Amino acid sequence: MSYKAPTDLPQKTTGIWTPFPLTERIRCAIYDVRAYPLWAKQAAVAITLIEQPGKIPVNNPAGIMAFGFTDGWGWTKGAWVRAAVRPTCWANLTEGLSGKLAPFLGFASVKDSTQFICQQCYEDGGDHYDGEAYALHWFGVAPGHALWASSVALFNRTLARVVQAWPLKREDGYRDAGASA
Repeated sequence: MSYKAPTDLPQKTTGIWTPFPLTERIRCAIYDVRAYPLWAKQAAVAITLIEQPGKIPVNNPAGIMAFGFTDGWGWTKGAWVRAAVRPTCWANLTEGLSGKLAPFLGFASVKDSTQFICQQCYEDGGDHYDGEAYALHWFGVAPGHALWASSVALFNRTLARVVQAWPLKREDGYRDAGASA
């Protein structure tokens, strides 16, 4: 994959990797002020569990990298505008599949990066987000690729775990968008 470090963002050392347990991931998505449907928020949490399952670097729980075939931010700038959030820095981290250093985007807060992930799930999902949407849009493999079946299955299992743990109730005056409880 072609990586391109953003020239308009400062480079940051990775610093401390911060623990980010499932309950905090869910809470971060619940408290997102944008009214994404419940399925998009749950899918966003599932993506974070797959991409950065334990600790997270530079407030980036989803392994969002800077690729060379876009504006350098991994997606077009329009995607960042629609999400109403932008990265604040980048850091060289080891990429999971290649084992090589690659520029991962950093954010001012985990809330910001979660908001971007929710927006992408909402845009890519249509009216739901499942393992096929994850494999095609986030992981970047198509049917027939060697990693297709395992990627689809992994996402569907992880999403089921998130759905099971998700509190469908009012909490601290907030209610999930799309929840009927």
